[in-house]
Amino acid sequence: MKKTWMLAGSACVVAIAAVVVTANMLAHGGSTVSTPEFIMPESVSATSATSCVISSADAPVFTTAEGTTAQPDETLPQRESTTTTCSETAPVTETHIAETAEKTTVPSPAETTASPAETTSRAASATTVTTAASSQPEPEIIPDNVMLTSHDPLHHVRFEFNGRTINFTGVYSGDGVDDVYIHRAGLHSWDLSQNGDKFSGNIDISTLDNGYYIIIVKLHSGAAMYYVFNVASDVAHPISAKDLPAEDNLAFLSSPMELPKDGVLNHITVSGSEATAAEILREIKSISDQVCAGLSDDYSKARALAQWVSVNMYYDHDAANNGVTEEDISLEFVLKNHRSVCFGWSNLYSALCQAQGIKCYNASGSAVTGSRCFLQTTTEDERSHSWNLVVIDGRYIWVDTVWDSGNSYRYGQYNTGVCDLEYPAFADYFDKDNTALAHDHRVTRLEYRDYFGYFPVNEN
Repeated sequence: MKKTWMLAGSACVVAIAAVVVTANMLAHGGSTVSTPEFIMPESVSATSATSCVISSADAPVFTTAEGTTAQPDETLPQRESTTTTCSETAPVTETHIAETAEKTTVPSPAETTASPAETTSRAASATTVTTAASSQPEPEIIPDNVMLTSHDPLHHVRFEFNGRTINFTGVYSGDGVDDVYIHRAGLHSWDLSQNGDKFSGNIDISTLDNGYYIIIVKLHSGAAMYYVFNVASDVAHPISAKDLPAEDNLAFLSSPMELPKDGVLNHITVSGSEATAAEILREIKSISDQVCAGLSDDYSKARALAQWVSVNMYYDHDAANNGVTEEDISLEFVLKNHRSVCFGWSNLYSALCQAQGIKCYNASGSAVTGSRCFLQTTTEDERSHSWNLVVIDGRYIWVDTVWDSGNSYRYGQYNTGVCDLEYPAFADYFDKDNTALAHDHRVTRLEYRDYFGYFPVNEN
């Protein structure tokens, strides 16, 4: 019998942009497909972009410092709030996260392993990989007046707040910037310039009153990124890490939960068959190897796998609205149907990473959607969500493949979003800055699933 998880007042958040640095894809062209096939790197050309129909969200609303609610104007890209039900007792992890990553440095303490004794005996059978010099960026100290969306050198924006001026620089690989402006204020960058994928400019905000505001970055692909900042004492500021759950999110690394063998098996297949589990993991390993072919370092592999999931998976609104089952988030179901809610997406991504010997945790908790951060919400605004934390060379890397995708499954149909494997509309949710993540993600549980340790794959 299928077990259905129902969690009152909670929902699994989808590809919905949210707050500071939250990415959301706009309706752009769009197409509906009946049965999508997994897109592998070798089958993609630079001209094979898939147009997207995004799950747009509720019209964003933000609250000013004076406590009044401001309604969005009609020109603001719309988004769709999607919810799904999950259970606290389900093998999906607990719910309600609200993270606020710290703006100082990308933490690089030694990786925490709270594995049981048997983990040592399983280590020899686990999939491993030897990497060359890593392409991942060096940890940097972020000044208090700077808001960095992501540490990914290929997809990020860096906002520097200088009194009544916001200076910005950034890059979106394979894409370009159409506009950078302040929502509802009529303020646009007066000197937006571009050099290939890179861009820069300034916005004069001297006319803004005290309160919260939204910076919108619109890309050629149709994607739009939203970032929240505030003006206080007539000076603009990034939202401080101390006002967010940034440190609390990372604190879970001191005591991550290692899921036992039966729990891992259930996340692979609800059949309970270890033989079936091994076969599924063999397919996972094959896909992972194809996506990572030609890549020599773990950082590039983790990014490529995140992009692949965002392009090939579809958020299952039907399951979200009708009740999520254990089967709905299993790797067996995901591989067969190419759809799931957020817990299935994070399940797939962690397995793909571990197939390359990359340590990957499943994070779960809560998130807030719309153009808001946790400072502008209550617990009633929070929804259940799941994403990932990758560890590479002792550095912690936040990844949310759902919020980097516009794909959806609704009323039995697959709808593609603004995405392409060669030039994906991949925004800011790979290597998300800890403080930026804490704007809209709060961790309540961090879980490790040793897929290939428990169920080793025969390489022959």
